[in-house]
Amino acid sequence: MPRNYVRKTTPKYDIEDLRRGAEDVRSKRSILGETATKFSVPKTTLFKQVKSETFKLPKKGRHSVFNQDQ
Repeated sequence: MPRNYVRKTTPKYDIEDLRRGAEDVRSKRSILGETATKFSVPKTTLFKQVKSETFKLPKKGRHSVFNQDQ
């Protein structure tokens, strides 16, 4: 590991840009690659959102050990 390691935990895109990009691709206003560069969202993330029926917020980090009750 390099000496000056900087962990990247925050996404480089806005959630609203992801939502608008997914809607553009679903409504066939533009294709996936153009939309990904236009909104600065990774193609794979945009593809997952387009493929799913409902919009889900992308989860970051590891799975939690405790559930909501604990």
